[in-house]
Parts: sequence; C-alpha cells; structure tokens
Amino acid sequence: MKKLLYTLLFSLTTLALTAQQEVRLDYLHLHGGSFLKGQIKDTLDGAILQFQLADKSLMEVPIALVKKHKKSNERQWLYEDGRSAISDGFYSRLSFQFLTGSGGSPGFYGYSGGNYRVEPSFGFAMGMYLEKWLAVGVGTGLDFYIDRRVIPFFLESRIHLGKNSNSPFFGAEIGYGFLMDKREFGDDFEGSVEERAGFFAYPSIGMRFAGKGDIDFMIDVGYKFQPYYFHVQYPENFWTLEERIQSSYNSLVLRFAWVF
Repeated sequence: MKKLLYTLLFSLTTLALTAQQEVRLDYLHLHGGSFLKGQIKDTLDGAILQFQLADKSLMEVPIALVKKHKKSNERQWLYEDGRSAISDGFYSRLSFQFLTGSGGSPGFYGYSGGNYRVEPSFGFAMGMYLEKWLAVGVGTGLDFYIDRRVIPFFLESRIHLGKNSNSPFFGAEIGYGFLMDKREFGDDFEGSVEERAGFFAYPSIGMRFAGKGDIDFMIDVGYKFQPYYFHVQYPENFWTLEERIQSSYNSLVLRFAWVF
C-alpha cells in the first residue's frame, strides 16, 4: 500500500508542466452589472478593447460600456489554457483522505489494535499566503479509526517549491485530537476511566495543480502520528484492579484537496 501511494505521488509530480507566464489580471465592471475577468490585449481605434477571457477566447468590448477597470493587486501565474493558482491572500481548503495502518483501542470484545484499516477522513482549513511560497492556516475535520472517531484541531503550513503554479510542496500540521467515541461502562460502574487521543503531527509532501474558476487541486502523502491512551481503575471487588493501554492510530495518509 505504501509503495502504491508513493508511486502515485511521484507520477503526478512528473506530469509535464504547460507554459505559463506571470501576469496581472484585468477586471472590467460594465454598465448594467456585468463583470469580465481576463486580460486586455490591445486597444483598437482608441474606442474598443480587445479582451482575452480565461478560456483564451477574444472578445471586443467598447470602452463606452466599461464602468470601472481594475487590475489585480497581486501578480499570479496564468497558464495558456486559462488555469491559474491561488498564491496570495486568503484561502479555504476542503479535503478528503484515506487513513491506513494498524493500531486501535480496547472494546467490549478485546483489543482492536491488530486490525489493518483503511478509513476515510474529512478536513476543512482556512488561512492565507504570507508569501507566494508560504501558506499558513488553521483547520479541523473528522477522522475515522475502526471503532473510534476523532475531531482534530490544528495549525497548518505549506512551503511551495519552484516558481510554477503546478508546484511540489512540503506540508505540516500540528494539533490536538478530541476522542468522540469512548468505551461505556454503565452508570453503576464505581471505578474511574480515562480515555483520550491527544496531540498529533502530520508531515507530508504533495503537489499543487492550477485550476480554473479560482479553484486549485492538491494531492499529498504523509504520515499522521496520533497517540491513543486508555486507563481504567476498577473497583476493589473486581477481578482486576486496573487496565492501562498506550497505543496509537498512526496512519499513512493519502489526501485529495480543493483550494478556493
């Protein structure tokens, strides 16, 4: 499974990058409420703008119809087919990932730690680009681990390499996982129970792909270190005094994300 995931990531990062140039986009607000986004290529006879849309098609816009012309504040990478990548300002990220590995928690019928698992997970993050190559943010999500669910809250950072919109990156998340599902002992249980997940870390490597409509696509592979702790103190008349387990939900992760 690990070999397959790393092969997939390597294949994606070796895709040929199409030609691109760094530009400032033009925004045209027209009388009547219409809005155009693209590039002004030329001015014809001083009265008509030759305007190139994101799909590379050209249209002629009479200057008299333009109510307001504004250029984007930041330069961004624009591909020949109109794709671009978010590299300044705020961003939001919606992700879906697979968590694979072993390790688990005690249940009513024994310890589930020996089972190999492939479980889904979901995430959402918001942040901003401090530089074109550096993004930071905060996020949360929902992780599934065989018989338990964990809600993570984390800080994240990405360092993009190279000048391309289609660029590899190093990523990192650190945070705390809150355990949702816990073993039930009943209201008449007289002992004490402590069960928790705790602090976690997720280093990763990935690839960003430029998209259209202000939406990028990202894929990354990493390893999530998520500890698990269980301790129960039984009453004195029980068959044993205590049970203590320190385990983990450590997982190899394959994540797909949409950034907008």
